[in-house]
Amino acid sequence: MITFYKILFNLTHFLVIHFLLLGCSPKDLRNDDLRQNGLSLENVNRGKSLLMHAIDNQNLMKLNENKVYSLTATDKWNKQYMMDINPWPGDNGALIEYRMVFNTFDSQVTWLEGELKNHTYGIQSWQLYKYEVGNSPVKIEDDDIEFIIPTMQYFMELPVRLLNADIITYMGNEEIEGVNYHKIFATWESLYPNEHDQYIVYVNSKNGRVERTTYTIRHNYMWTPNNFYGTALYRDYKEYEGGIILPQKIEVVPFDHLDEKRVHTFEVQSFKAGGFDIEELYPFPELPKIGDSK
Repeated sequence: MITFYKILFNLTHFLVIHFLLLGCSPKDLRNDDLRQNGLSLENVNRGKSLLMHAIDNQNLMKLNENKVYSLTATDKWNKQYMMDINPWPGDNGALIEYRMVFNTFDSQVTWLEGELKNHTYGIQSWQLYKYEVGNSPVKIEDDDIEFIIPTMQYFMELPVRLLNADIITYMGNEEIEGVNYHKIFATWESLYPNEHDQYIVYVNSKNGRVERTTYTIRHNYMWTPNNFYGTALYRDYKEYEGGIILPQKIEVVPFDHLDEKRVHTFEVQSFKAGGFDIEELYPFPELPKIGDSK
């Protein structure tokens, strides 16, 4: 009986939140200063400078020397409000290998264990495909996989990707759990909320590294209300060969509720720059290469 009422409470809680959020206007991550005063040249220059400092701190542009890189990782998803929102097929949290072309959305994910071992999903110029080792790639449609593959690459390369944003500006400092952060706001086309996502990047003022980012979700593989947003926490930075520094763990929470259960946790096990031919990630020569265009 207790279990029944707990389930009923969780379901009711989810439905209340669901309907309250229906019809809400798009989430706006701007602070009062940005809403009231807009951009200033001083803050724009400072925001870009801080973002470049974070990129240099991690030596991320060295990834461009090899053009490609790979990493092994696990991606563990938790059930939220009685729903299994894991977008990956197969075993939840199984070891996978990511292979990526730096600063593009062209990448592959291969399962190294579990029921999908030796199966690969890839995306080339926003065309999703899959194949099993020894077979030819086949073009497919799957909104879940099409969303998550480029999203995880984007978050691994976040400072570099946001450097391409139309609008980048310093948004003040904030102290969180005793740590002082510089906040950088980034978006596209207009400061006013539109179809493009907004980001707030939190750069540790002492070590210059991105340790969290709050972001809107305008487009998702599953329906979400307009004012839904999330926060990614970057943990346990590690230096690899060539001086490239990457987080070993990316934890995602709903909204900015750090005390809540993680939606999913992406944990890097190993990393290698280069090591394979870039053309392996372009199995369909008829598709034009579009880089990081959406």
